[in-house]
Amino acid sequence: MISGQSRLFTMMANFEKRLRTMETKQEKLHAKQDRLDWMLTTQRQATPGLLAVASDDNTDDENSIPEEMIIPADRLRILKERAHSAGNFASLLLKELMPHLFGQENLRNMYNWKGGGINTKREVCPRTKLAVRKYVVHYYPGCRKEDTFRNVVLHMVNEALRRPSVKACRRRLLETPNQN
Repeated sequence: MISGQSRLFTMMANFEKRLRTMETKQEKLHAKQDRLDWMLTTQRQATPGLLAVASDDNTDDENSIPEEMIIPADRLRILKERAHSAGNFASLLLKELMPHLFGQENLRNMYNWKGGGINTKREVCPRTKLAVRKYVVHYYPGCRKEDTFRNVVLHMVNEALRRPSVKACRRRLLETPNQN
């Protein structure tokens, strides 16, 4: 009976020792998790448009559309009806949010989505990029993933920024004298 009690006390002591070890490991994991959360929030503050699509949290004020870039719902519906794809919709949104790029000066030729490149183009305003992302993801949920967004949307936006105006091309064709 005494040997049974001593064995029981030994087992309890081992159990308590393992429990303290597990609690210590858990505290270390919580500290690491807090550190990662802190790093993520500072990274979001440093690059506001970068993580906007990756976040599924719709209540995040940091990733909300800037107030001056809010487009009325009826205008968005019209743009959505005119667009045949997510990329086309993004191009129309960019024209709506930055009309000065598509004016007489053709400033759009000096811009692309990420900036840089051979012609050292300027980057589209990060707040505009954030607004375009939010609108596109809202109407085309399939573009939520970064790869899909890059392949479907960015290509079309950059193409819209570098291509000549369709109206200008048609005008030139109409003004060209007939050689018959």
